[in-house]
Amino acid sequence: MQPELRSHSAGERLGKLHDVATLVARLAGARTRVAVEISWIDSAYDEASTLSRARFDDLAARASAVASAGVQALLACGEASPTALATLADAIEAEIGALERMLGT
Repeated sequence: MQPELRSHSAGERLGKLHDVATLVARLAGARTRVAVEISWIDSAYDEASTLSRARFDDLAARASAVASAGVQALLACGEASPTALATLADAIEAEIGALERMLGT
């Protein structure tokens, strides 16, 4: 089940995705990722065009779905390998990077 993130600010959405990526990376024994700058993301989102915000919202929903499906699949497998965990963390981080680039970081 995908959590409803549209009620949160843009920065909070990326922050939540970052938290999932960090958790998965830690489970894989990897280093903690760099935190998302929520206030900057919110400001950039507020200044973006309507079309850019709609694209951001769509990509954020897709990133949330990727994270949710990945975590559910790993939980269904029981004990996930460090490689699978690291791959999921990297996929979520890639989505976060795309969202940040969309807002001009």
